[in-house]
Amino acid sequence: MKCPVCLNEVQPKLVETHIDPIENKEYKIYSCPNCEVEFSEPMRNPGPEYYQKFTDLWGYRGKSVLLPNWRLKHLKMLCKTNPKPLKLLDVGCGYGDFLFEAQKVGCQVTGIDFDEEKVKIAKKKGIKNVYVTDFDNFYKEAKTEKFDIITFFELLEHMENPNRFIDMVSDLLSPGGYIMLDVPNNQRVLKSASGVIDYPPHHLTRWTPKALLNFIRKKNFEIITTTTIYPIMFLYDNLFTLLSMTFLGVVKKVLFKRKSIHELRTTPLEYYFAQEISSRNLFLFFLKNRKIRKSILEIIKFFYYLVIIPTTILPVFPLLAYLHKKDRGLFIFLVAKKTNENCN
Repeated sequence: MKCPVCLNEVQPKLVETHIDPIENKEYKIYSCPNCEVEFSEPMRNPGPEYYQKFTDLWGYRGKSVLLPNWRLKHLKMLCKTNPKPLKLLDVGCGYGDFLFEAQKVGCQVTGIDFDEEKVKIAKKKGIKNVYVTDFDNFYKEAKTEKFDIITFFELLEHMENPNRFIDMVSDLLSPGGYIMLDVPNNQRVLKSASGVIDYPPHHLTRWTPKALLNFIRKKNFEIITTTTIYPIMFLYDNLFTLLSMTFLGVVKKVLFKRKSIHELRTTPLEYYFAQEISSRNLFLFFLKNRKIRKSILEIIKFFYYLVIIPTTILPVFPLLAYLHKKDRGLFIFLVAKKTNENCN
């Protein structure tokens, strides 16, 4: 089998098998012994309609986005070292939060996203050059345009052809231009808290710090900085998610008589309700209402933070320092510079 990342013929190790509940399609996840990247088979991005179904089904649509401060911190550093305003392209810009802040530090910004609703919200924030399109089409139309920096946050893991994507990014960069990205860390603590998010076709690849570093270097970029990061609130959020997923897994197991732990973690309650709900079961009928479930969860979450943070805040800081030292953070963050080799 040919690894889609290092492009070598390898005998990969089967990590696990996953059946996507939206498409009802089986995906196998392999680990490449050469580059250490875990990849999906088939390796296929499902497109914007799938992501709309995914966000609606799992309740992510409309959620406020926490803009990580490490992105802005490094952008400001790049701006200080360059006398002219940087032309910045954000691929997969979402609601435009990063672009909004980039404008404030003097960047000339452009953003693209295939989610029309998110682009509309980004425009309302005062970002003019933001478009509903995918990267392939944007690349075809903007081949002659060059950018000083291209950012793509939590995006590389969605790409069905990572090599082609980075090559196109490099082609759109001006000589000496920068890329800035982050991806989920496959070595992170509380990894199981990600649930279905980290499975294909939502995520097609899983990266370790070493694998990402080697991949970017082979694409002729000079690494400026790389680190793994675990923001404190993300740690508490992930712990809560893991606890709530475990609790809901037990509820599903008892109510719906399911045996597979993987299925319980990666299949939304709506699927069970649609198949097995009975008006005679008042408890299930009560839980069927998503607003009721969400309200219950918010109340539990409030008391969780009320109790957990004051009692654990002191030991958490050395824990985060340890995770950072051991490359066990939640995200791998990387800034790299285009070298002369890929300017030719």
